[in-house]
Amino acid sequence: MSQEAGSYDVVFSNWLLMYLSDAEVKTLAAKILSWLSPGGILFFRESCFRPSGDRPRKGNPTHYRNPRDYFAMFDKAELPSSDGASSAHLELVCCKCVDTYVTVKKNQNQICWKYQKVVTPVPRPPLYRTFLDTNQYSDRSIALYEAVYGQGYLSPGGADKSAQLLDSLRLKASMRIIDVGCGIGGNAFLAADTYGCHVHGIDLSVNSVLVAIERAAAAVAKSRSGGGGIAVNGSTAAAGRRSDGLGMADGSGSNGCLSPAGAEPQKQQQAPHDVTFEVADVLTRDFPEGSFDVCISRDALVHVADKQTLASRLYRWLRPGGKLLITDYCMPPDGDTSAGFQNYIQKRGYSLLSVQQYSDLLTAAGFADIDAQDRTEELVQTLEAELQRLQANKAAITAQFTEAEYNELVDRWNDKLQRAKAGEQLWGKVTAVKPQQ
Repeated sequence: MSQEAGSYDVVFSNWLLMYLSDAEVKTLAAKILSWLSPGGILFFRESCFRPSGDRPRKGNPTHYRNPRDYFAMFDKAELPSSDGASSAHLELVCCKCVDTYVTVKKNQNQICWKYQKVVTPVPRPPLYRTFLDTNQYSDRSIALYEAVYGQGYLSPGGADKSAQLLDSLRLKASMRIIDVGCGIGGNAFLAADTYGCHVHGIDLSVNSVLVAIERAAAAVAKSRSGGGGIAVNGSTAAAGRRSDGLGMADGSGSNGCLSPAGAEPQKQQQAPHDVTFEVADVLTRDFPEGSFDVCISRDALVHVADKQTLASRLYRWLRPGGKLLITDYCMPPDGDTSAGFQNYIQKRGYSLLSVQQYSDLLTAAGFADIDAQDRTEELVQTLEAELQRLQANKAAITAQFTEAEYNELVDRWNDKLQRAKAGEQLWGKVTAVKPQQ
């Protein structure tokens, strides 16, 4: 099939690519890139992982790919200009579960992509999401984080801390939550399964979001096969346990099913998680005004440089009376840090604020009832407990990872602990409310 170059503004495909071979998909991706005008949009939807239905079929020709395969094929499509000075590629706008399938069938297997044709000078600028996925959130790094925080979590305190924070929000089953920087889904699963909320997770890391989607999809498959109830804790999603993750239980409750004190959980043990996830940049992705009752972000805004724009977006996405909860690593009030900490920030690509700067930011965005707290003492206690678990579980960890990886992990936690004790690497908790109008 041939079309004139630059002749279309939109290319739409629904349930087509899963009937093509990998070679055919790659060829089509290159053709679509040529057919689109600059700024043109490609949208496609595919069934991933496994069949969506529960009836066995004979001679099914479908390729139920992992979404990673589509990313690999479409991210690599490139069209050099005739003079070689520039090239066109497909820039991801978002990749997400199809909401209707999750709402009606609790099925996260249906995935859609939206790309835009972008022309850039040669060489092509590196993507920040690629930086994240090849460094801090590589598959191996994610598995190592889970060895410390528990399955499903990439932030201090794991399930225990998430349960405490969610309990403070007084969640109700009717609420819609957006989890900004959702990581591998622990917070989202926990909120959905404990309180009956619908949770939409958004993150720029493809690896992280696909772990969450894989586990949600595996929970669907397990429930259909009569494999028993779905675990209530997002740190489990037991059917979707990653083969390279440790996900150890240590007896402390960090991997167990928590029922937060004072909560009125709407546990859904016999149904899959009411969650959706997407890969997107929160500074370019948009939602209608008043889409959510609650916004949560756990230790993820370190990756967002333009926090003022993000704060304005979060304000608009919340309904009047909606709640915001952020935890994040923070700078000391005077901004005075050592060269070692500055190197750490630069290597990670972090952008940090002080706790007071967070408060000022949210005030400027229009939020009210702002409570910005320095909770570094709590972080120190958490890091000490995590270090103790690392040391106690050394044999199990080194059975999954190398001795060098284990030692590096311990060194990183010790460094973080020392920075926190020295008042360099702080940990803030900020809550706020969008005023009633």
